[in-house]
Amino acid sequence: MPGEATGDAGHILPDEDFFMMFDWWADKTPPQCIDITPKRWSTLDIYLDGSGKIDIAKTDPYVIARLKQCPGRPDPFRP
Repeated sequence: MPGEATGDAGHILPDEDFFMMFDWWADKTPPQCIDITPKRWSTLDIYLDGSGKIDIAKTDPYVIARLKQCPGRPDPFRP
C-alpha cells in the first residue's frame, strides 16, 4: 500500500452539491470510507498511516477540512 495512488475523472462542471465517496481496505486493515468535497480543478493528497487511517500529521489541513466521515461508517481519522 505505501506509495500507491489512485485517480479518476469526474464531472466537467460539478455544481455546489457535488461530492465523492472513496472506500479503501487492505489485507490486514478494516474497510474505511471518506466523504470528499473537492474544490474545482484541484488535486487532493490524502495520506494514510500504517493502520489504514487518514494520517492527519501528513495530510494538509486544507485537505482535511474537505473530508468527513461517511454516514454509518467507522471514523477514518481515529485509531
